[in-house]
Amino acid sequence: MAIHIHHHPYTGLLSQLSAHLPQSGPLLRRIQHEANSATPSPTARVLASFPAGENEDLAIEHAEPWIAAYVDVHRGPDTQVWVFSSLETRSPAPSTSTPTGHTIQNGKGNANITEHQKQITKAHLLTLFTFIRTDLVPGYLDMLSSQPIAAHKESEEGVKKIPPHPLASVLLGSVHESTVRLIVELAAEEKTLRVHRGQNIFYAKYCFPSSSFEHSVHGSDKLRAKESAYTFADCKGVYGVQEHHVRLVKARTNIPRSKEALMAMGGVALYHRPQEASPTASISASANGNCDGNGEGEGEMPIAWAFLGFDGSMCSLHVEPEHRGRGLAVLVGREVMKRGVGEFGSSYDFAQIKSISNGNGNGNDAATLCSNGGNGVSEDIGKSEAEHTSASSFNGSTGAAPAPAPAADQDRQEWFFADVAVENTPSRRVMEKMGGEAKWNVAWVVVEVDI
Repeated sequence: MAIHIHHHPYTGLLSQLSAHLPQSGPLLRRIQHEANSATPSPTARVLASFPAGENEDLAIEHAEPWIAAYVDVHRGPDTQVWVFSSLETRSPAPSTSTPTGHTIQNGKGNANITEHQKQITKAHLLTLFTFIRTDLVPGYLDMLSSQPIAAHKESEEGVKKIPPHPLASVLLGSVHESTVRLIVELAAEEKTLRVHRGQNIFYAKYCFPSSSFEHSVHGSDKLRAKESAYTFADCKGVYGVQEHHVRLVKARTNIPRSKEALMAMGGVALYHRPQEASPTASISASANGNCDGNGEGEGEMPIAWAFLGFDGSMCSLHVEPEHRGRGLAVLVGREVMKRGVGEFGSSYDFAQIKSISNGNGNGNDAATLCSNGGNGVSEDIGKSEAEHTSASSFNGSTGAAPAPAPAADQDRQEWFFADVAVENTPSRRVMEKMGGEAKWNVAWVVVEVDI
């Protein structure tokens, strides 16, 4: 077995992944984000069990089943690896009941996969993990050892954070349940492979087709300015999560995300402004230097926010307790995905990938947004850990409203995602109200190869 490096713009591999949507969506989005980035990571690698080239389709046909991965070990302790196996599209959905009473199709793990296919995939996985440990991890360890300890340690506040994993191990993110089972089997067979944690903690993977959020101003999302006002722009007219918001955002989650990663992801921020202090009046006041925020001199602070990770998964969706019960979680979640269409681009047409700018996302204009009704229950949605440090169109530093994204092809849905703990009923209800459907389970798994 061999592992092959694929190079920018990755169009051949992306086309293959496109044929396996939505299961391949997280890896496709992660590679897509890297390909579109104005500042791609010099330590990232895109890998597959088949070679790139003119005969890629033929190579894949002979390599079935196959795997592909995005790897950047220097992103530790954040998610370092996304992996997809072509067997995932053959695996049945998990057998779980949704909060609204619907039952996901009963599945029996890898029952639809032959023993021969499992053995080939496990061999591919072992080759991948061994390559990462022997070729990529040493450079990461050298980098860490050359830095002062304080350079890669950061004090945390608020909710207790998940501890970092061993430095020589790697964190795999959003791993399909069927692939997790293969990794566990492989670790039992190969003494050199260890699974440190995560193999028994699963999250429901909610999938959102573009039809679920493209036309989201209806029902509890309608703008109602008479009761209490909400807006996606702060009192200075700036959109998105800003640097002075990061301390608050980090304090509300148990995921140890760095400030740099959060600002790179960017996000949607929602502000509460009573009707007597309209956005127009506030913006006018800020121009005269009279914009008073609720951030103790640091500027206006949001009451809700959400981020779209670099794999297209929504994360850290949060509404402050005093603003829950008004449908704001649904409003913010849909907004961050609407903007994501412009950020990532098409999941089917990669011809223009080199020219796609990382500068404009999609979002609402400066209208005042109000919402009531619905269950505004929200906590940290999404267990993916922070990722890349390139610029994001969600960043509110320009103060300009994001440009509209092109309309999606009605025959080809764009996909975004969210990961919610299986037992987290309130958050799962929010995902379903947003139009998401739990299609499979995923885990964040820490693995290490002994050499």
